[in-house]
Amino acid sequence: MAHKHSIAIYRNTDTSTDLNKIGVIIPFDTTVRQDSDYTITSSRVTINFTGIVKVYCNIDYGTTSVIRTNPTIQIFKDAIAHGSISGSAYNRAAPNIMSSTNLTEIIVVTDGDIIDIRCDVGGAIGVVAMRTSGTSVLFFERLE
Repeated sequence: MAHKHSIAIYRNTDTSTDLNKIGVIIPFDTTVRQDSDYTITSSRVTINFTGIVKVYCNIDYGTTSVIRTNPTIQIFKDAIAHGSISGSAYNRAAPNIMSSTNLTEIIVVTDGDIIDIRCDVGGAIGVVAMRTSGTSVLFFERLE
């Protein structure tokens, strides 16, 4: 039986939430496209099918005052850390530091699972936020 192809794309407008803290849910607050297999509430995406989904996330970071920051991101499924950690956004010097990190995972899901992306501190402490509205993305694609 063939599965129904579906996608969801979310972007940010928030550029002030400090993502260089433990457990912060990355704020994706703009829906670009959302097929019926997905719903979003407070940056948490509910999966409305049982199967396999590809989750891709790219975060565009910026800071103006903190050196040696490296916020990490990880996918959470039903509030439990799932899969790889991405920490490729090392910021060496200030001011106006810009970097990005991304992560892709293939996840087996059950109808009702909730997926979100959370941050952690991977370097120096200090405020790091999404740099510009619309430059960070959370993407879902139903594979099965």
